[in-house]
Amino acid sequence: MDTFKYDAMDSSGQEVTDTVEAMHVEDAISKIRDRGYFATQIVRQGEKKPTPVQVAVSRIRAGKKLKERVMSEKSSSSSGKSSGIGFVGLLTILFIALKLGVGNTAVMGWSWWWVISPIWISLGVTLGIIAIVMFVMLVLVLIGHWVDKLKD
Repeated sequence: MDTFKYDAMDSSGQEVTDTVEAMHVEDAISKIRDRGYFATQIVRQGEKKPTPVQVAVSRIRAGKKLKERVMSEKSSSSSGKSSGIGFVGLLTILFIALKLGVGNTAVMGWSWWWVISPIWISLGVTLGIIAIVMFVMLVLVLIGHWVDKLKD
């Protein structure tokens, strides 16, 4: 393991100078971030000060690793569930806002059935698709029984 001397900033913006033991620069950056610091400069002890390009490259690599870690945590925590209102919810909110208006500025004179229509129309479409799928499955099962009876 090598010893890296680093300059970093803590969450309050104060400069911190310390050392860290690591296998390579990316590992050192990761350890520095785990301590709650943002590395501004990292030098392997016994080496000369890095050029600005080397510093930039090490920061880019550390940023990519951080992004990968955040994305993997985000994908593992979401477990396939989406969050948010969605199109139907936004359309319903829009219709309600247009119906109510502010003061005497209601834009739409629709009945409440039409104002909440995005909800019941999407529910009807969903139930219709389920009914069609169940009907097709029933037909396939009946055809299968009919074919089995013909074989006997």
